[in-house]
Amino acid sequence: MTRSLQARASFRLLRLAIILVLLVFLPAGTLSWWQGWIFVGLFWLCSATVTIYLAISDPKLLERRIYAGSRAEKQESQKIIIRLLFLSFMLTMVQHW
Repeated sequence: MTRSLQARASFRLLRLAIILVLLVFLPAGTLSWWQGWIFVGLFWLCSATVTIYLAISDPKLLERRIYAGSRAEKQESQKIIIRLLFLSFMLTMVQHW
């Protein structure tokens, strides 16, 4: 894996951790929620495991996945679908807010 790809993948994992912490603990109003920490940790660990696996076995696929999302899509309908999926994921996280 190239250094640039490694840096981008690491940055994405760090950003994921920050987003997860915000989505789980802001609505909770406290950091003293062990179930939230378990969820964030397991979700991040699974994401990191897949990232490491792809970095070793298929760096080109990892490169494509890093640029996935609504900005990477060509068709407007696909961009809308991706945005709605992301929104539904975020709403699932904060459903008890």
